[in-house]
Amino acid sequence: MQIEKSLLYQRILIVAFWIYATTGFIFDEIMPFALPLRSPINLILDIIIVILGFSTLKNRNDIIIILAFFFLGFISSFIANNLSLFFVLNGMRDFIPFMFLIPIYRYFNEEEDRKERFIKALDKALLWFLIVQGPCLLFQFLKYGANDHGGGSLGNWGSGTITTMIYLISFYLINKRIDKQNLLRSLWENKLYILLLIPSFLNETKIGFIFILMYFFLLLPLNRKIFLRVFIAMPFTALFLWLAAYLYSASTSGYMGNVFSIEYYTQGYLLAQDDDGENYAKWLFEEDSAEDKYDIPRFTKMLLLQQINEEHPGHILLGFGVGHFKGGTILAESDIYKEYEWLFFGSMIYLMHVYIQLGIIGIILIALFWIMNFAFFDKKYKRDYNIQLFLILTIVLIGFYNDTFRNLPMTIVFMYILSSSISLKDDEENKIEE
Repeated sequence: MQIEKSLLYQRILIVAFWIYATTGFIFDEIMPFALPLRSPINLILDIIIVILGFSTLKNRNDIIIILAFFFLGFISSFIANNLSLFFVLNGMRDFIPFMFLIPIYRYFNEEEDRKERFIKALDKALLWFLIVQGPCLLFQFLKYGANDHGGGSLGNWGSGTITTMIYLISFYLINKRIDKQNLLRSLWENKLYILLLIPSFLNETKIGFIFILMYFFLLLPLNRKIFLRVFIAMPFTALFLWLAAYLYSASTSGYMGNVFSIEYYTQGYLLAQDDDGENYAKWLFEEDSAEDKYDIPRFTKMLLLQQINEEHPGHILLGFGVGHFKGGTILAESDIYKEYEWLFFGSMIYLMHVYIQLGIIGIILIALFWIMNFAFFDKKYKRDYNIQLFLILTIVLIGFYNDTFRNLPMTIVFMYILSSSISLKDDEENKIEE
């Protein structure tokens, strides 16, 4: 029996999502003996996404942006930094697979029947994905406590990514069903999606408190009455924040109980200072820390990057080439990784991740990628502004907090919600606007 091409593509994408989004927990907690298979499986899944992307690539803007990244990666890696072909191809997995998701979603949106079937299937998968996070995060919380091990089905060290995904998916699903004119009643009727946020309190991802504010604020209708509705919503948001902070403090007692103090952020968390106020990161340039695997705070890395630029000048525009974050499993680590291992290990903000590999030009190209795919200046599209604002704020948060766009399940979700927030206007709407 021959399967329709669009249905085959749909099943491949959803199966790839489930494999990528659950093997982390399976290998970490259920089958640790199979952990060496994780990298090859992820590589195969990346290749599958690229093949699907090539099969659906038609839009001129998509072709231009993908070719631009290939060209920049080639110039930065081969010409400026003399990296090997396989090293660079492996490193491009940080950028290329999620760019191919846009043409894949364009393909599913081309025909109404195809679009309706795809949305129904993927929405169902996303709801089940939220439900699965409950037992996974509870297991990790009981085993490790409230820390970065709480990555849910993504596995250990995926706390920031899973928290972002939980809020993205829940907001997307509830926003489709909410009646903004009867907000309180509608929230109660759709309380399941709010309850599915609770597992995100079981790890130590502080970005969740910002997502809570975004979540409830952007469920409000964006019109002239917004300020009144914000005033009405403030007590409920404050109550929810207080409950979240209480649960978080209780779960991290004895570990990070001072998380709400200003000293925690200005000294310990952001700038890596000890109790006496001394910056203890300066020894990184004097001592060999390769065996310590110490997770230097992400903002401290930004401060120290200036000294790296002084020691290795000429990389501001084009970066150090792609692939440094992918070495060590399939391919050998790069020389720059071996010299500054502490820089690549642990927490990293996305802007810095792009800058290190592709420099300032890479950051500009990433910005153009988002501008083009939000279709900011194209009047033939109508959009869900609540969803789009949530996505834009998420991009800003990721840019300055973590690098979750490197995670394929996260980008599958993000690009799907982005594609769902934009649709072509019909002929009557275009006539009215004209």
